[in-house]
Amino acid sequence: MAPLDTNRFVTLWVPMQPVLALEDGGSGLTYAGRSHRDVALKFWELDDRDVAYRYEFASHGAMELGDVSAHHGWCLHGAPGITDEECEGRLAFTVSYFVDGCHVLPDLSKPHGEDNESYASWVAE
Repeated sequence: MAPLDTNRFVTLWVPMQPVLALEDGGSGLTYAGRSHRDVALKFWELDDRDVAYRYEFASHGAMELGDVSAHHGWCLHGAPGITDEECEGRLAFTVSYFVDGCHVLPDLSKPHGEDNESYASWVAE
């Protein structure tokens, strides 16, 4: 999760290799539709059962080099774990654009720890 106090940002997901559709064994992203508008959402307290009944899910399908997927910065999204020997790993580049003048959250312990590395180099600026 981004350490930003704004609802005005978008994230682009750019695959660095072809990605098969989920139904073909691929590992692309799945999005929880309208989750970015869920003001009751306490993301780090939900489990899979809670998420499953709250949203409709969609995947972008197969992607080729040069394709880009865009989603609202607060949209819940994820990809299947890569554990099956037949499933290729995924390599992607992401970039987020946010409104000028937004503030960094005062308590950086709230966003998920897995994301801390991705913003550690610029968040203090």
